[in-house]
Amino acid sequence: SCAITPVCRNSSIIAEINAFLTAVCGDVEDNVEANTADNDTNLNVVIENHNHKMLMLQNAIRSKKLEDFHSTYRLKNQMKTLSQACKKHVLSEWTTWVTQVADALNQKIADITSCVEDDEKRLNTKMYLIDQTHEAIALAAGKAARKARRRSICRRKTAVSAMEGKIKDLEAQIEDAESTLRQKCNDEKSLLSMSDALDNDSTARNNLLLCKKDTESSRFKLSSIEKIKNWLTIKADDSETSVLFIGVSKETSLIVTFKLSKLGPVTCKVCSGSSHIYHKKSGRKRARKYPTDVSDFLKTKIESICRELDNFELKSPSQISGFLQTLDLRIGRLETTAREFTQIKHCHKASLKNKTTVDKVNFSLEVNLMSVKDSAELCTSFQVSDSYPFTPLEMCLDVLKGSINIDSLQRQLLKNAKPGFGYLSRTCDLIAAFMESD
Repeated sequence: SCAITPVCRNSSIIAEINAFLTAVCGDVEDNVEANTADNDTNLNVVIENHNHKMLMLQNAIRSKKLEDFHSTYRLKNQMKTLSQACKKHVLSEWTTWVTQVADALNQKIADITSCVEDDEKRLNTKMYLIDQTHEAIALAAGKAARKARRRSICRRKTAVSAMEGKIKDLEAQIEDAESTLRQKCNDEKSLLSMSDALDNDSTARNNLLLCKKDTESSRFKLSSIEKIKNWLTIKADDSETSVLFIGVSKETSLIVTFKLSKLGPVTCKVCSGSSHIYHKKSGRKRARKYPTDVSDFLKTKIESICRELDNFELKSPSQISGFLQTLDLRIGRLETTAREFTQIKHCHKASLKNKTTVDKVNFSLEVNLMSVKDSAELCTSFQVSDSYPFTPLEMCLDVLKGSINIDSLQRQLLKNAKPGFGYLSRTCDLIAAFMESD
């Protein structure tokens, strides 16, 4: 435990000091043990030899009597003084021994000090070398750092150059992208305008389909009344179509109105047209004029047709054209018959009688024929029905003056009977010729 381990290069000095200290420590321990044993032995001998006195001393120290108090106090003080003197004696012996030990160690310490001084000089030299080395290393490190810094700067310059190239490439790409974007925007505008055009086209197509439907409907209506030269359209819409018949006279002016429906039948409304409408729509300033009885014949027949065809139903609008053609032919036949009546009235003494009843329209033409010498006179009455001139005539022959071979005349009429337009005129001419020859 008394060995020292200082950091020193001279191991022999350390070993010698350690041996010296070990010996000193052993000597001290032996002295302490010897003194302790001697003291105990001496104390026991004194106690055994002076047993009675020691007991008296003990009792005196422990006594509590007042008369012994002062003597006991003095005794205790004397013992304390004795113990202190012993202690001082021991300390004096210990100090002397320590001084002797220190004197013994003085030479050893001087040797150690000289060794330590040498070691200190060597350490200073080494420390100086270390400082020089540190400076050299620091200088080298600075050069290396500057070299590394230069290399780093070179690398950074290279990286910057490469980055500049990349930036230029990116700028070129951005310019291309911007150009592409502008092109895309223009394309988008074109597409938007095209989309608007398509929407407008779609709207126009839808409108066209609607217009096409209306056109088809109107064309269908038009086709139902086209190629009828005597009919003039005065109104045409989705629900109603009206036409005006323009003949050679205002008596045959007729207005036909068709009530149209998408699914149901077509209803006809027929009425006679006024002279104002006739002149306004036909553009004719003058119309054919018939004798009064012939004009009455035409008006009566037209009114009969109006009553007959009013509220007449057609299955579909496709039948309108045929209906108007049939009506056109019917009115044309009436006009032809009226012209024939007028011609007969101009050539012969004739009159047209109206024998219409509630149930039936009937007219009779009475013609008075005379021979050249006025020796004979015959009254011929013709029944003009709705089927004229396509059926044989019903006639009545009355001799008003003279004598006439009626049987021979009838055979002649039967032999030459040829129904058709001009039937009445041919019959009258045949009778007149027969009377001239008789």
